[in-house]
Amino acid sequence: MKNLDKMIDVILLLPAVVWFLNGIFSLLTNGLYSYTYLIPLPFKIHTFTLIPITSFYLTTYLVIKPHKPVKNFLIAFLFAFLSMAVYEFVYGIFMIKTQTSIPYSESPPPLHPPHRMLPFGPFERSTIALLIGTPLLLFLNRQFLF
Repeated sequence: MKNLDKMIDVILLLPAVVWFLNGIFSLLTNGLYSYTYLIPLPFKIHTFTLIPITSFYLTTYLVIKPHKPVKNFLIAFLFAFLSMAVYEFVYGIFMIKTQTSIPYSESPPPLHPPHRMLPFGPFERSTIALLIGTPLLLFLNRQFLF
């Protein structure tokens, strides 16, 4: 049983460790404004965002006691997911306030395609994530008492 737990630990920690090291290497070679591929996924993420997310996941995964790999993964992944959702939610609130207070002609051009090209914008996605993730976290807390 211990060997199975160690194998599961390696499987659940390996992607985060690889992404963290890849992010540090990318940060050192390309600077603060670089992007890093999430191997084997086909998209990039901002390097300076990737490093805190993966370090937060690794720390949370390893600190939770008693150590049960699947339980630790669920809790650590959900905490990382909810922290990003809260970040986007607060960012969305400030962007809504900023967009209503600055006349359209004076606002700078967007650096990326408008989020309305997607079915949901960042604010809506983060709201949905919070509405789904918070009850799930409460459910996990009742199951595992962390």
